[in-house]
Amino acid sequence: MDINEQLYLIAMKSNQRAKYAAIIIHRNRVVGIGYNYLISNSSNVSQQIYETYKHSIHAEKNAIMNVKDKTILSSSKIIIIRLHDGNIVQAKPCEMCKNLLDKYKLCKIYTIVKDKLTNCNCY
Repeated sequence: MDINEQLYLIAMKSNQRAKYAAIIIHRNRVVGIGYNYLISNSSNVSQQIYETYKHSIHAEKNAIMNVKDKTILSSSKIIIIRLHDGNIVQAKPCEMCKNLLDKYKLCKIYTIVKDKLTNCNCY
């Protein structure tokens, strides 16, 4: 299974309309995976809309949380994708995720565009 297929399957786990996935790779080995999802225990629709920003976990954060040894992050790379109508499209980290990537010194940030790994150029 290639990286595109892996990321696609990971993003499909998301319970949100905009589906994102992230994989962290260290020395050619996947050490962390993540996807965006909404945490909500509310059955009230207006409350869920309010909570969307407040309680959503971003793919980048989820992937970082799943890395056991955080000290390897500075020498790792992260690949981020977004699904739009079932197709992989370019994704860039939001400001909150950029700060998190900075915190862990994850400076190699990539996205997949037209089946090719591309430097994100998000800074």
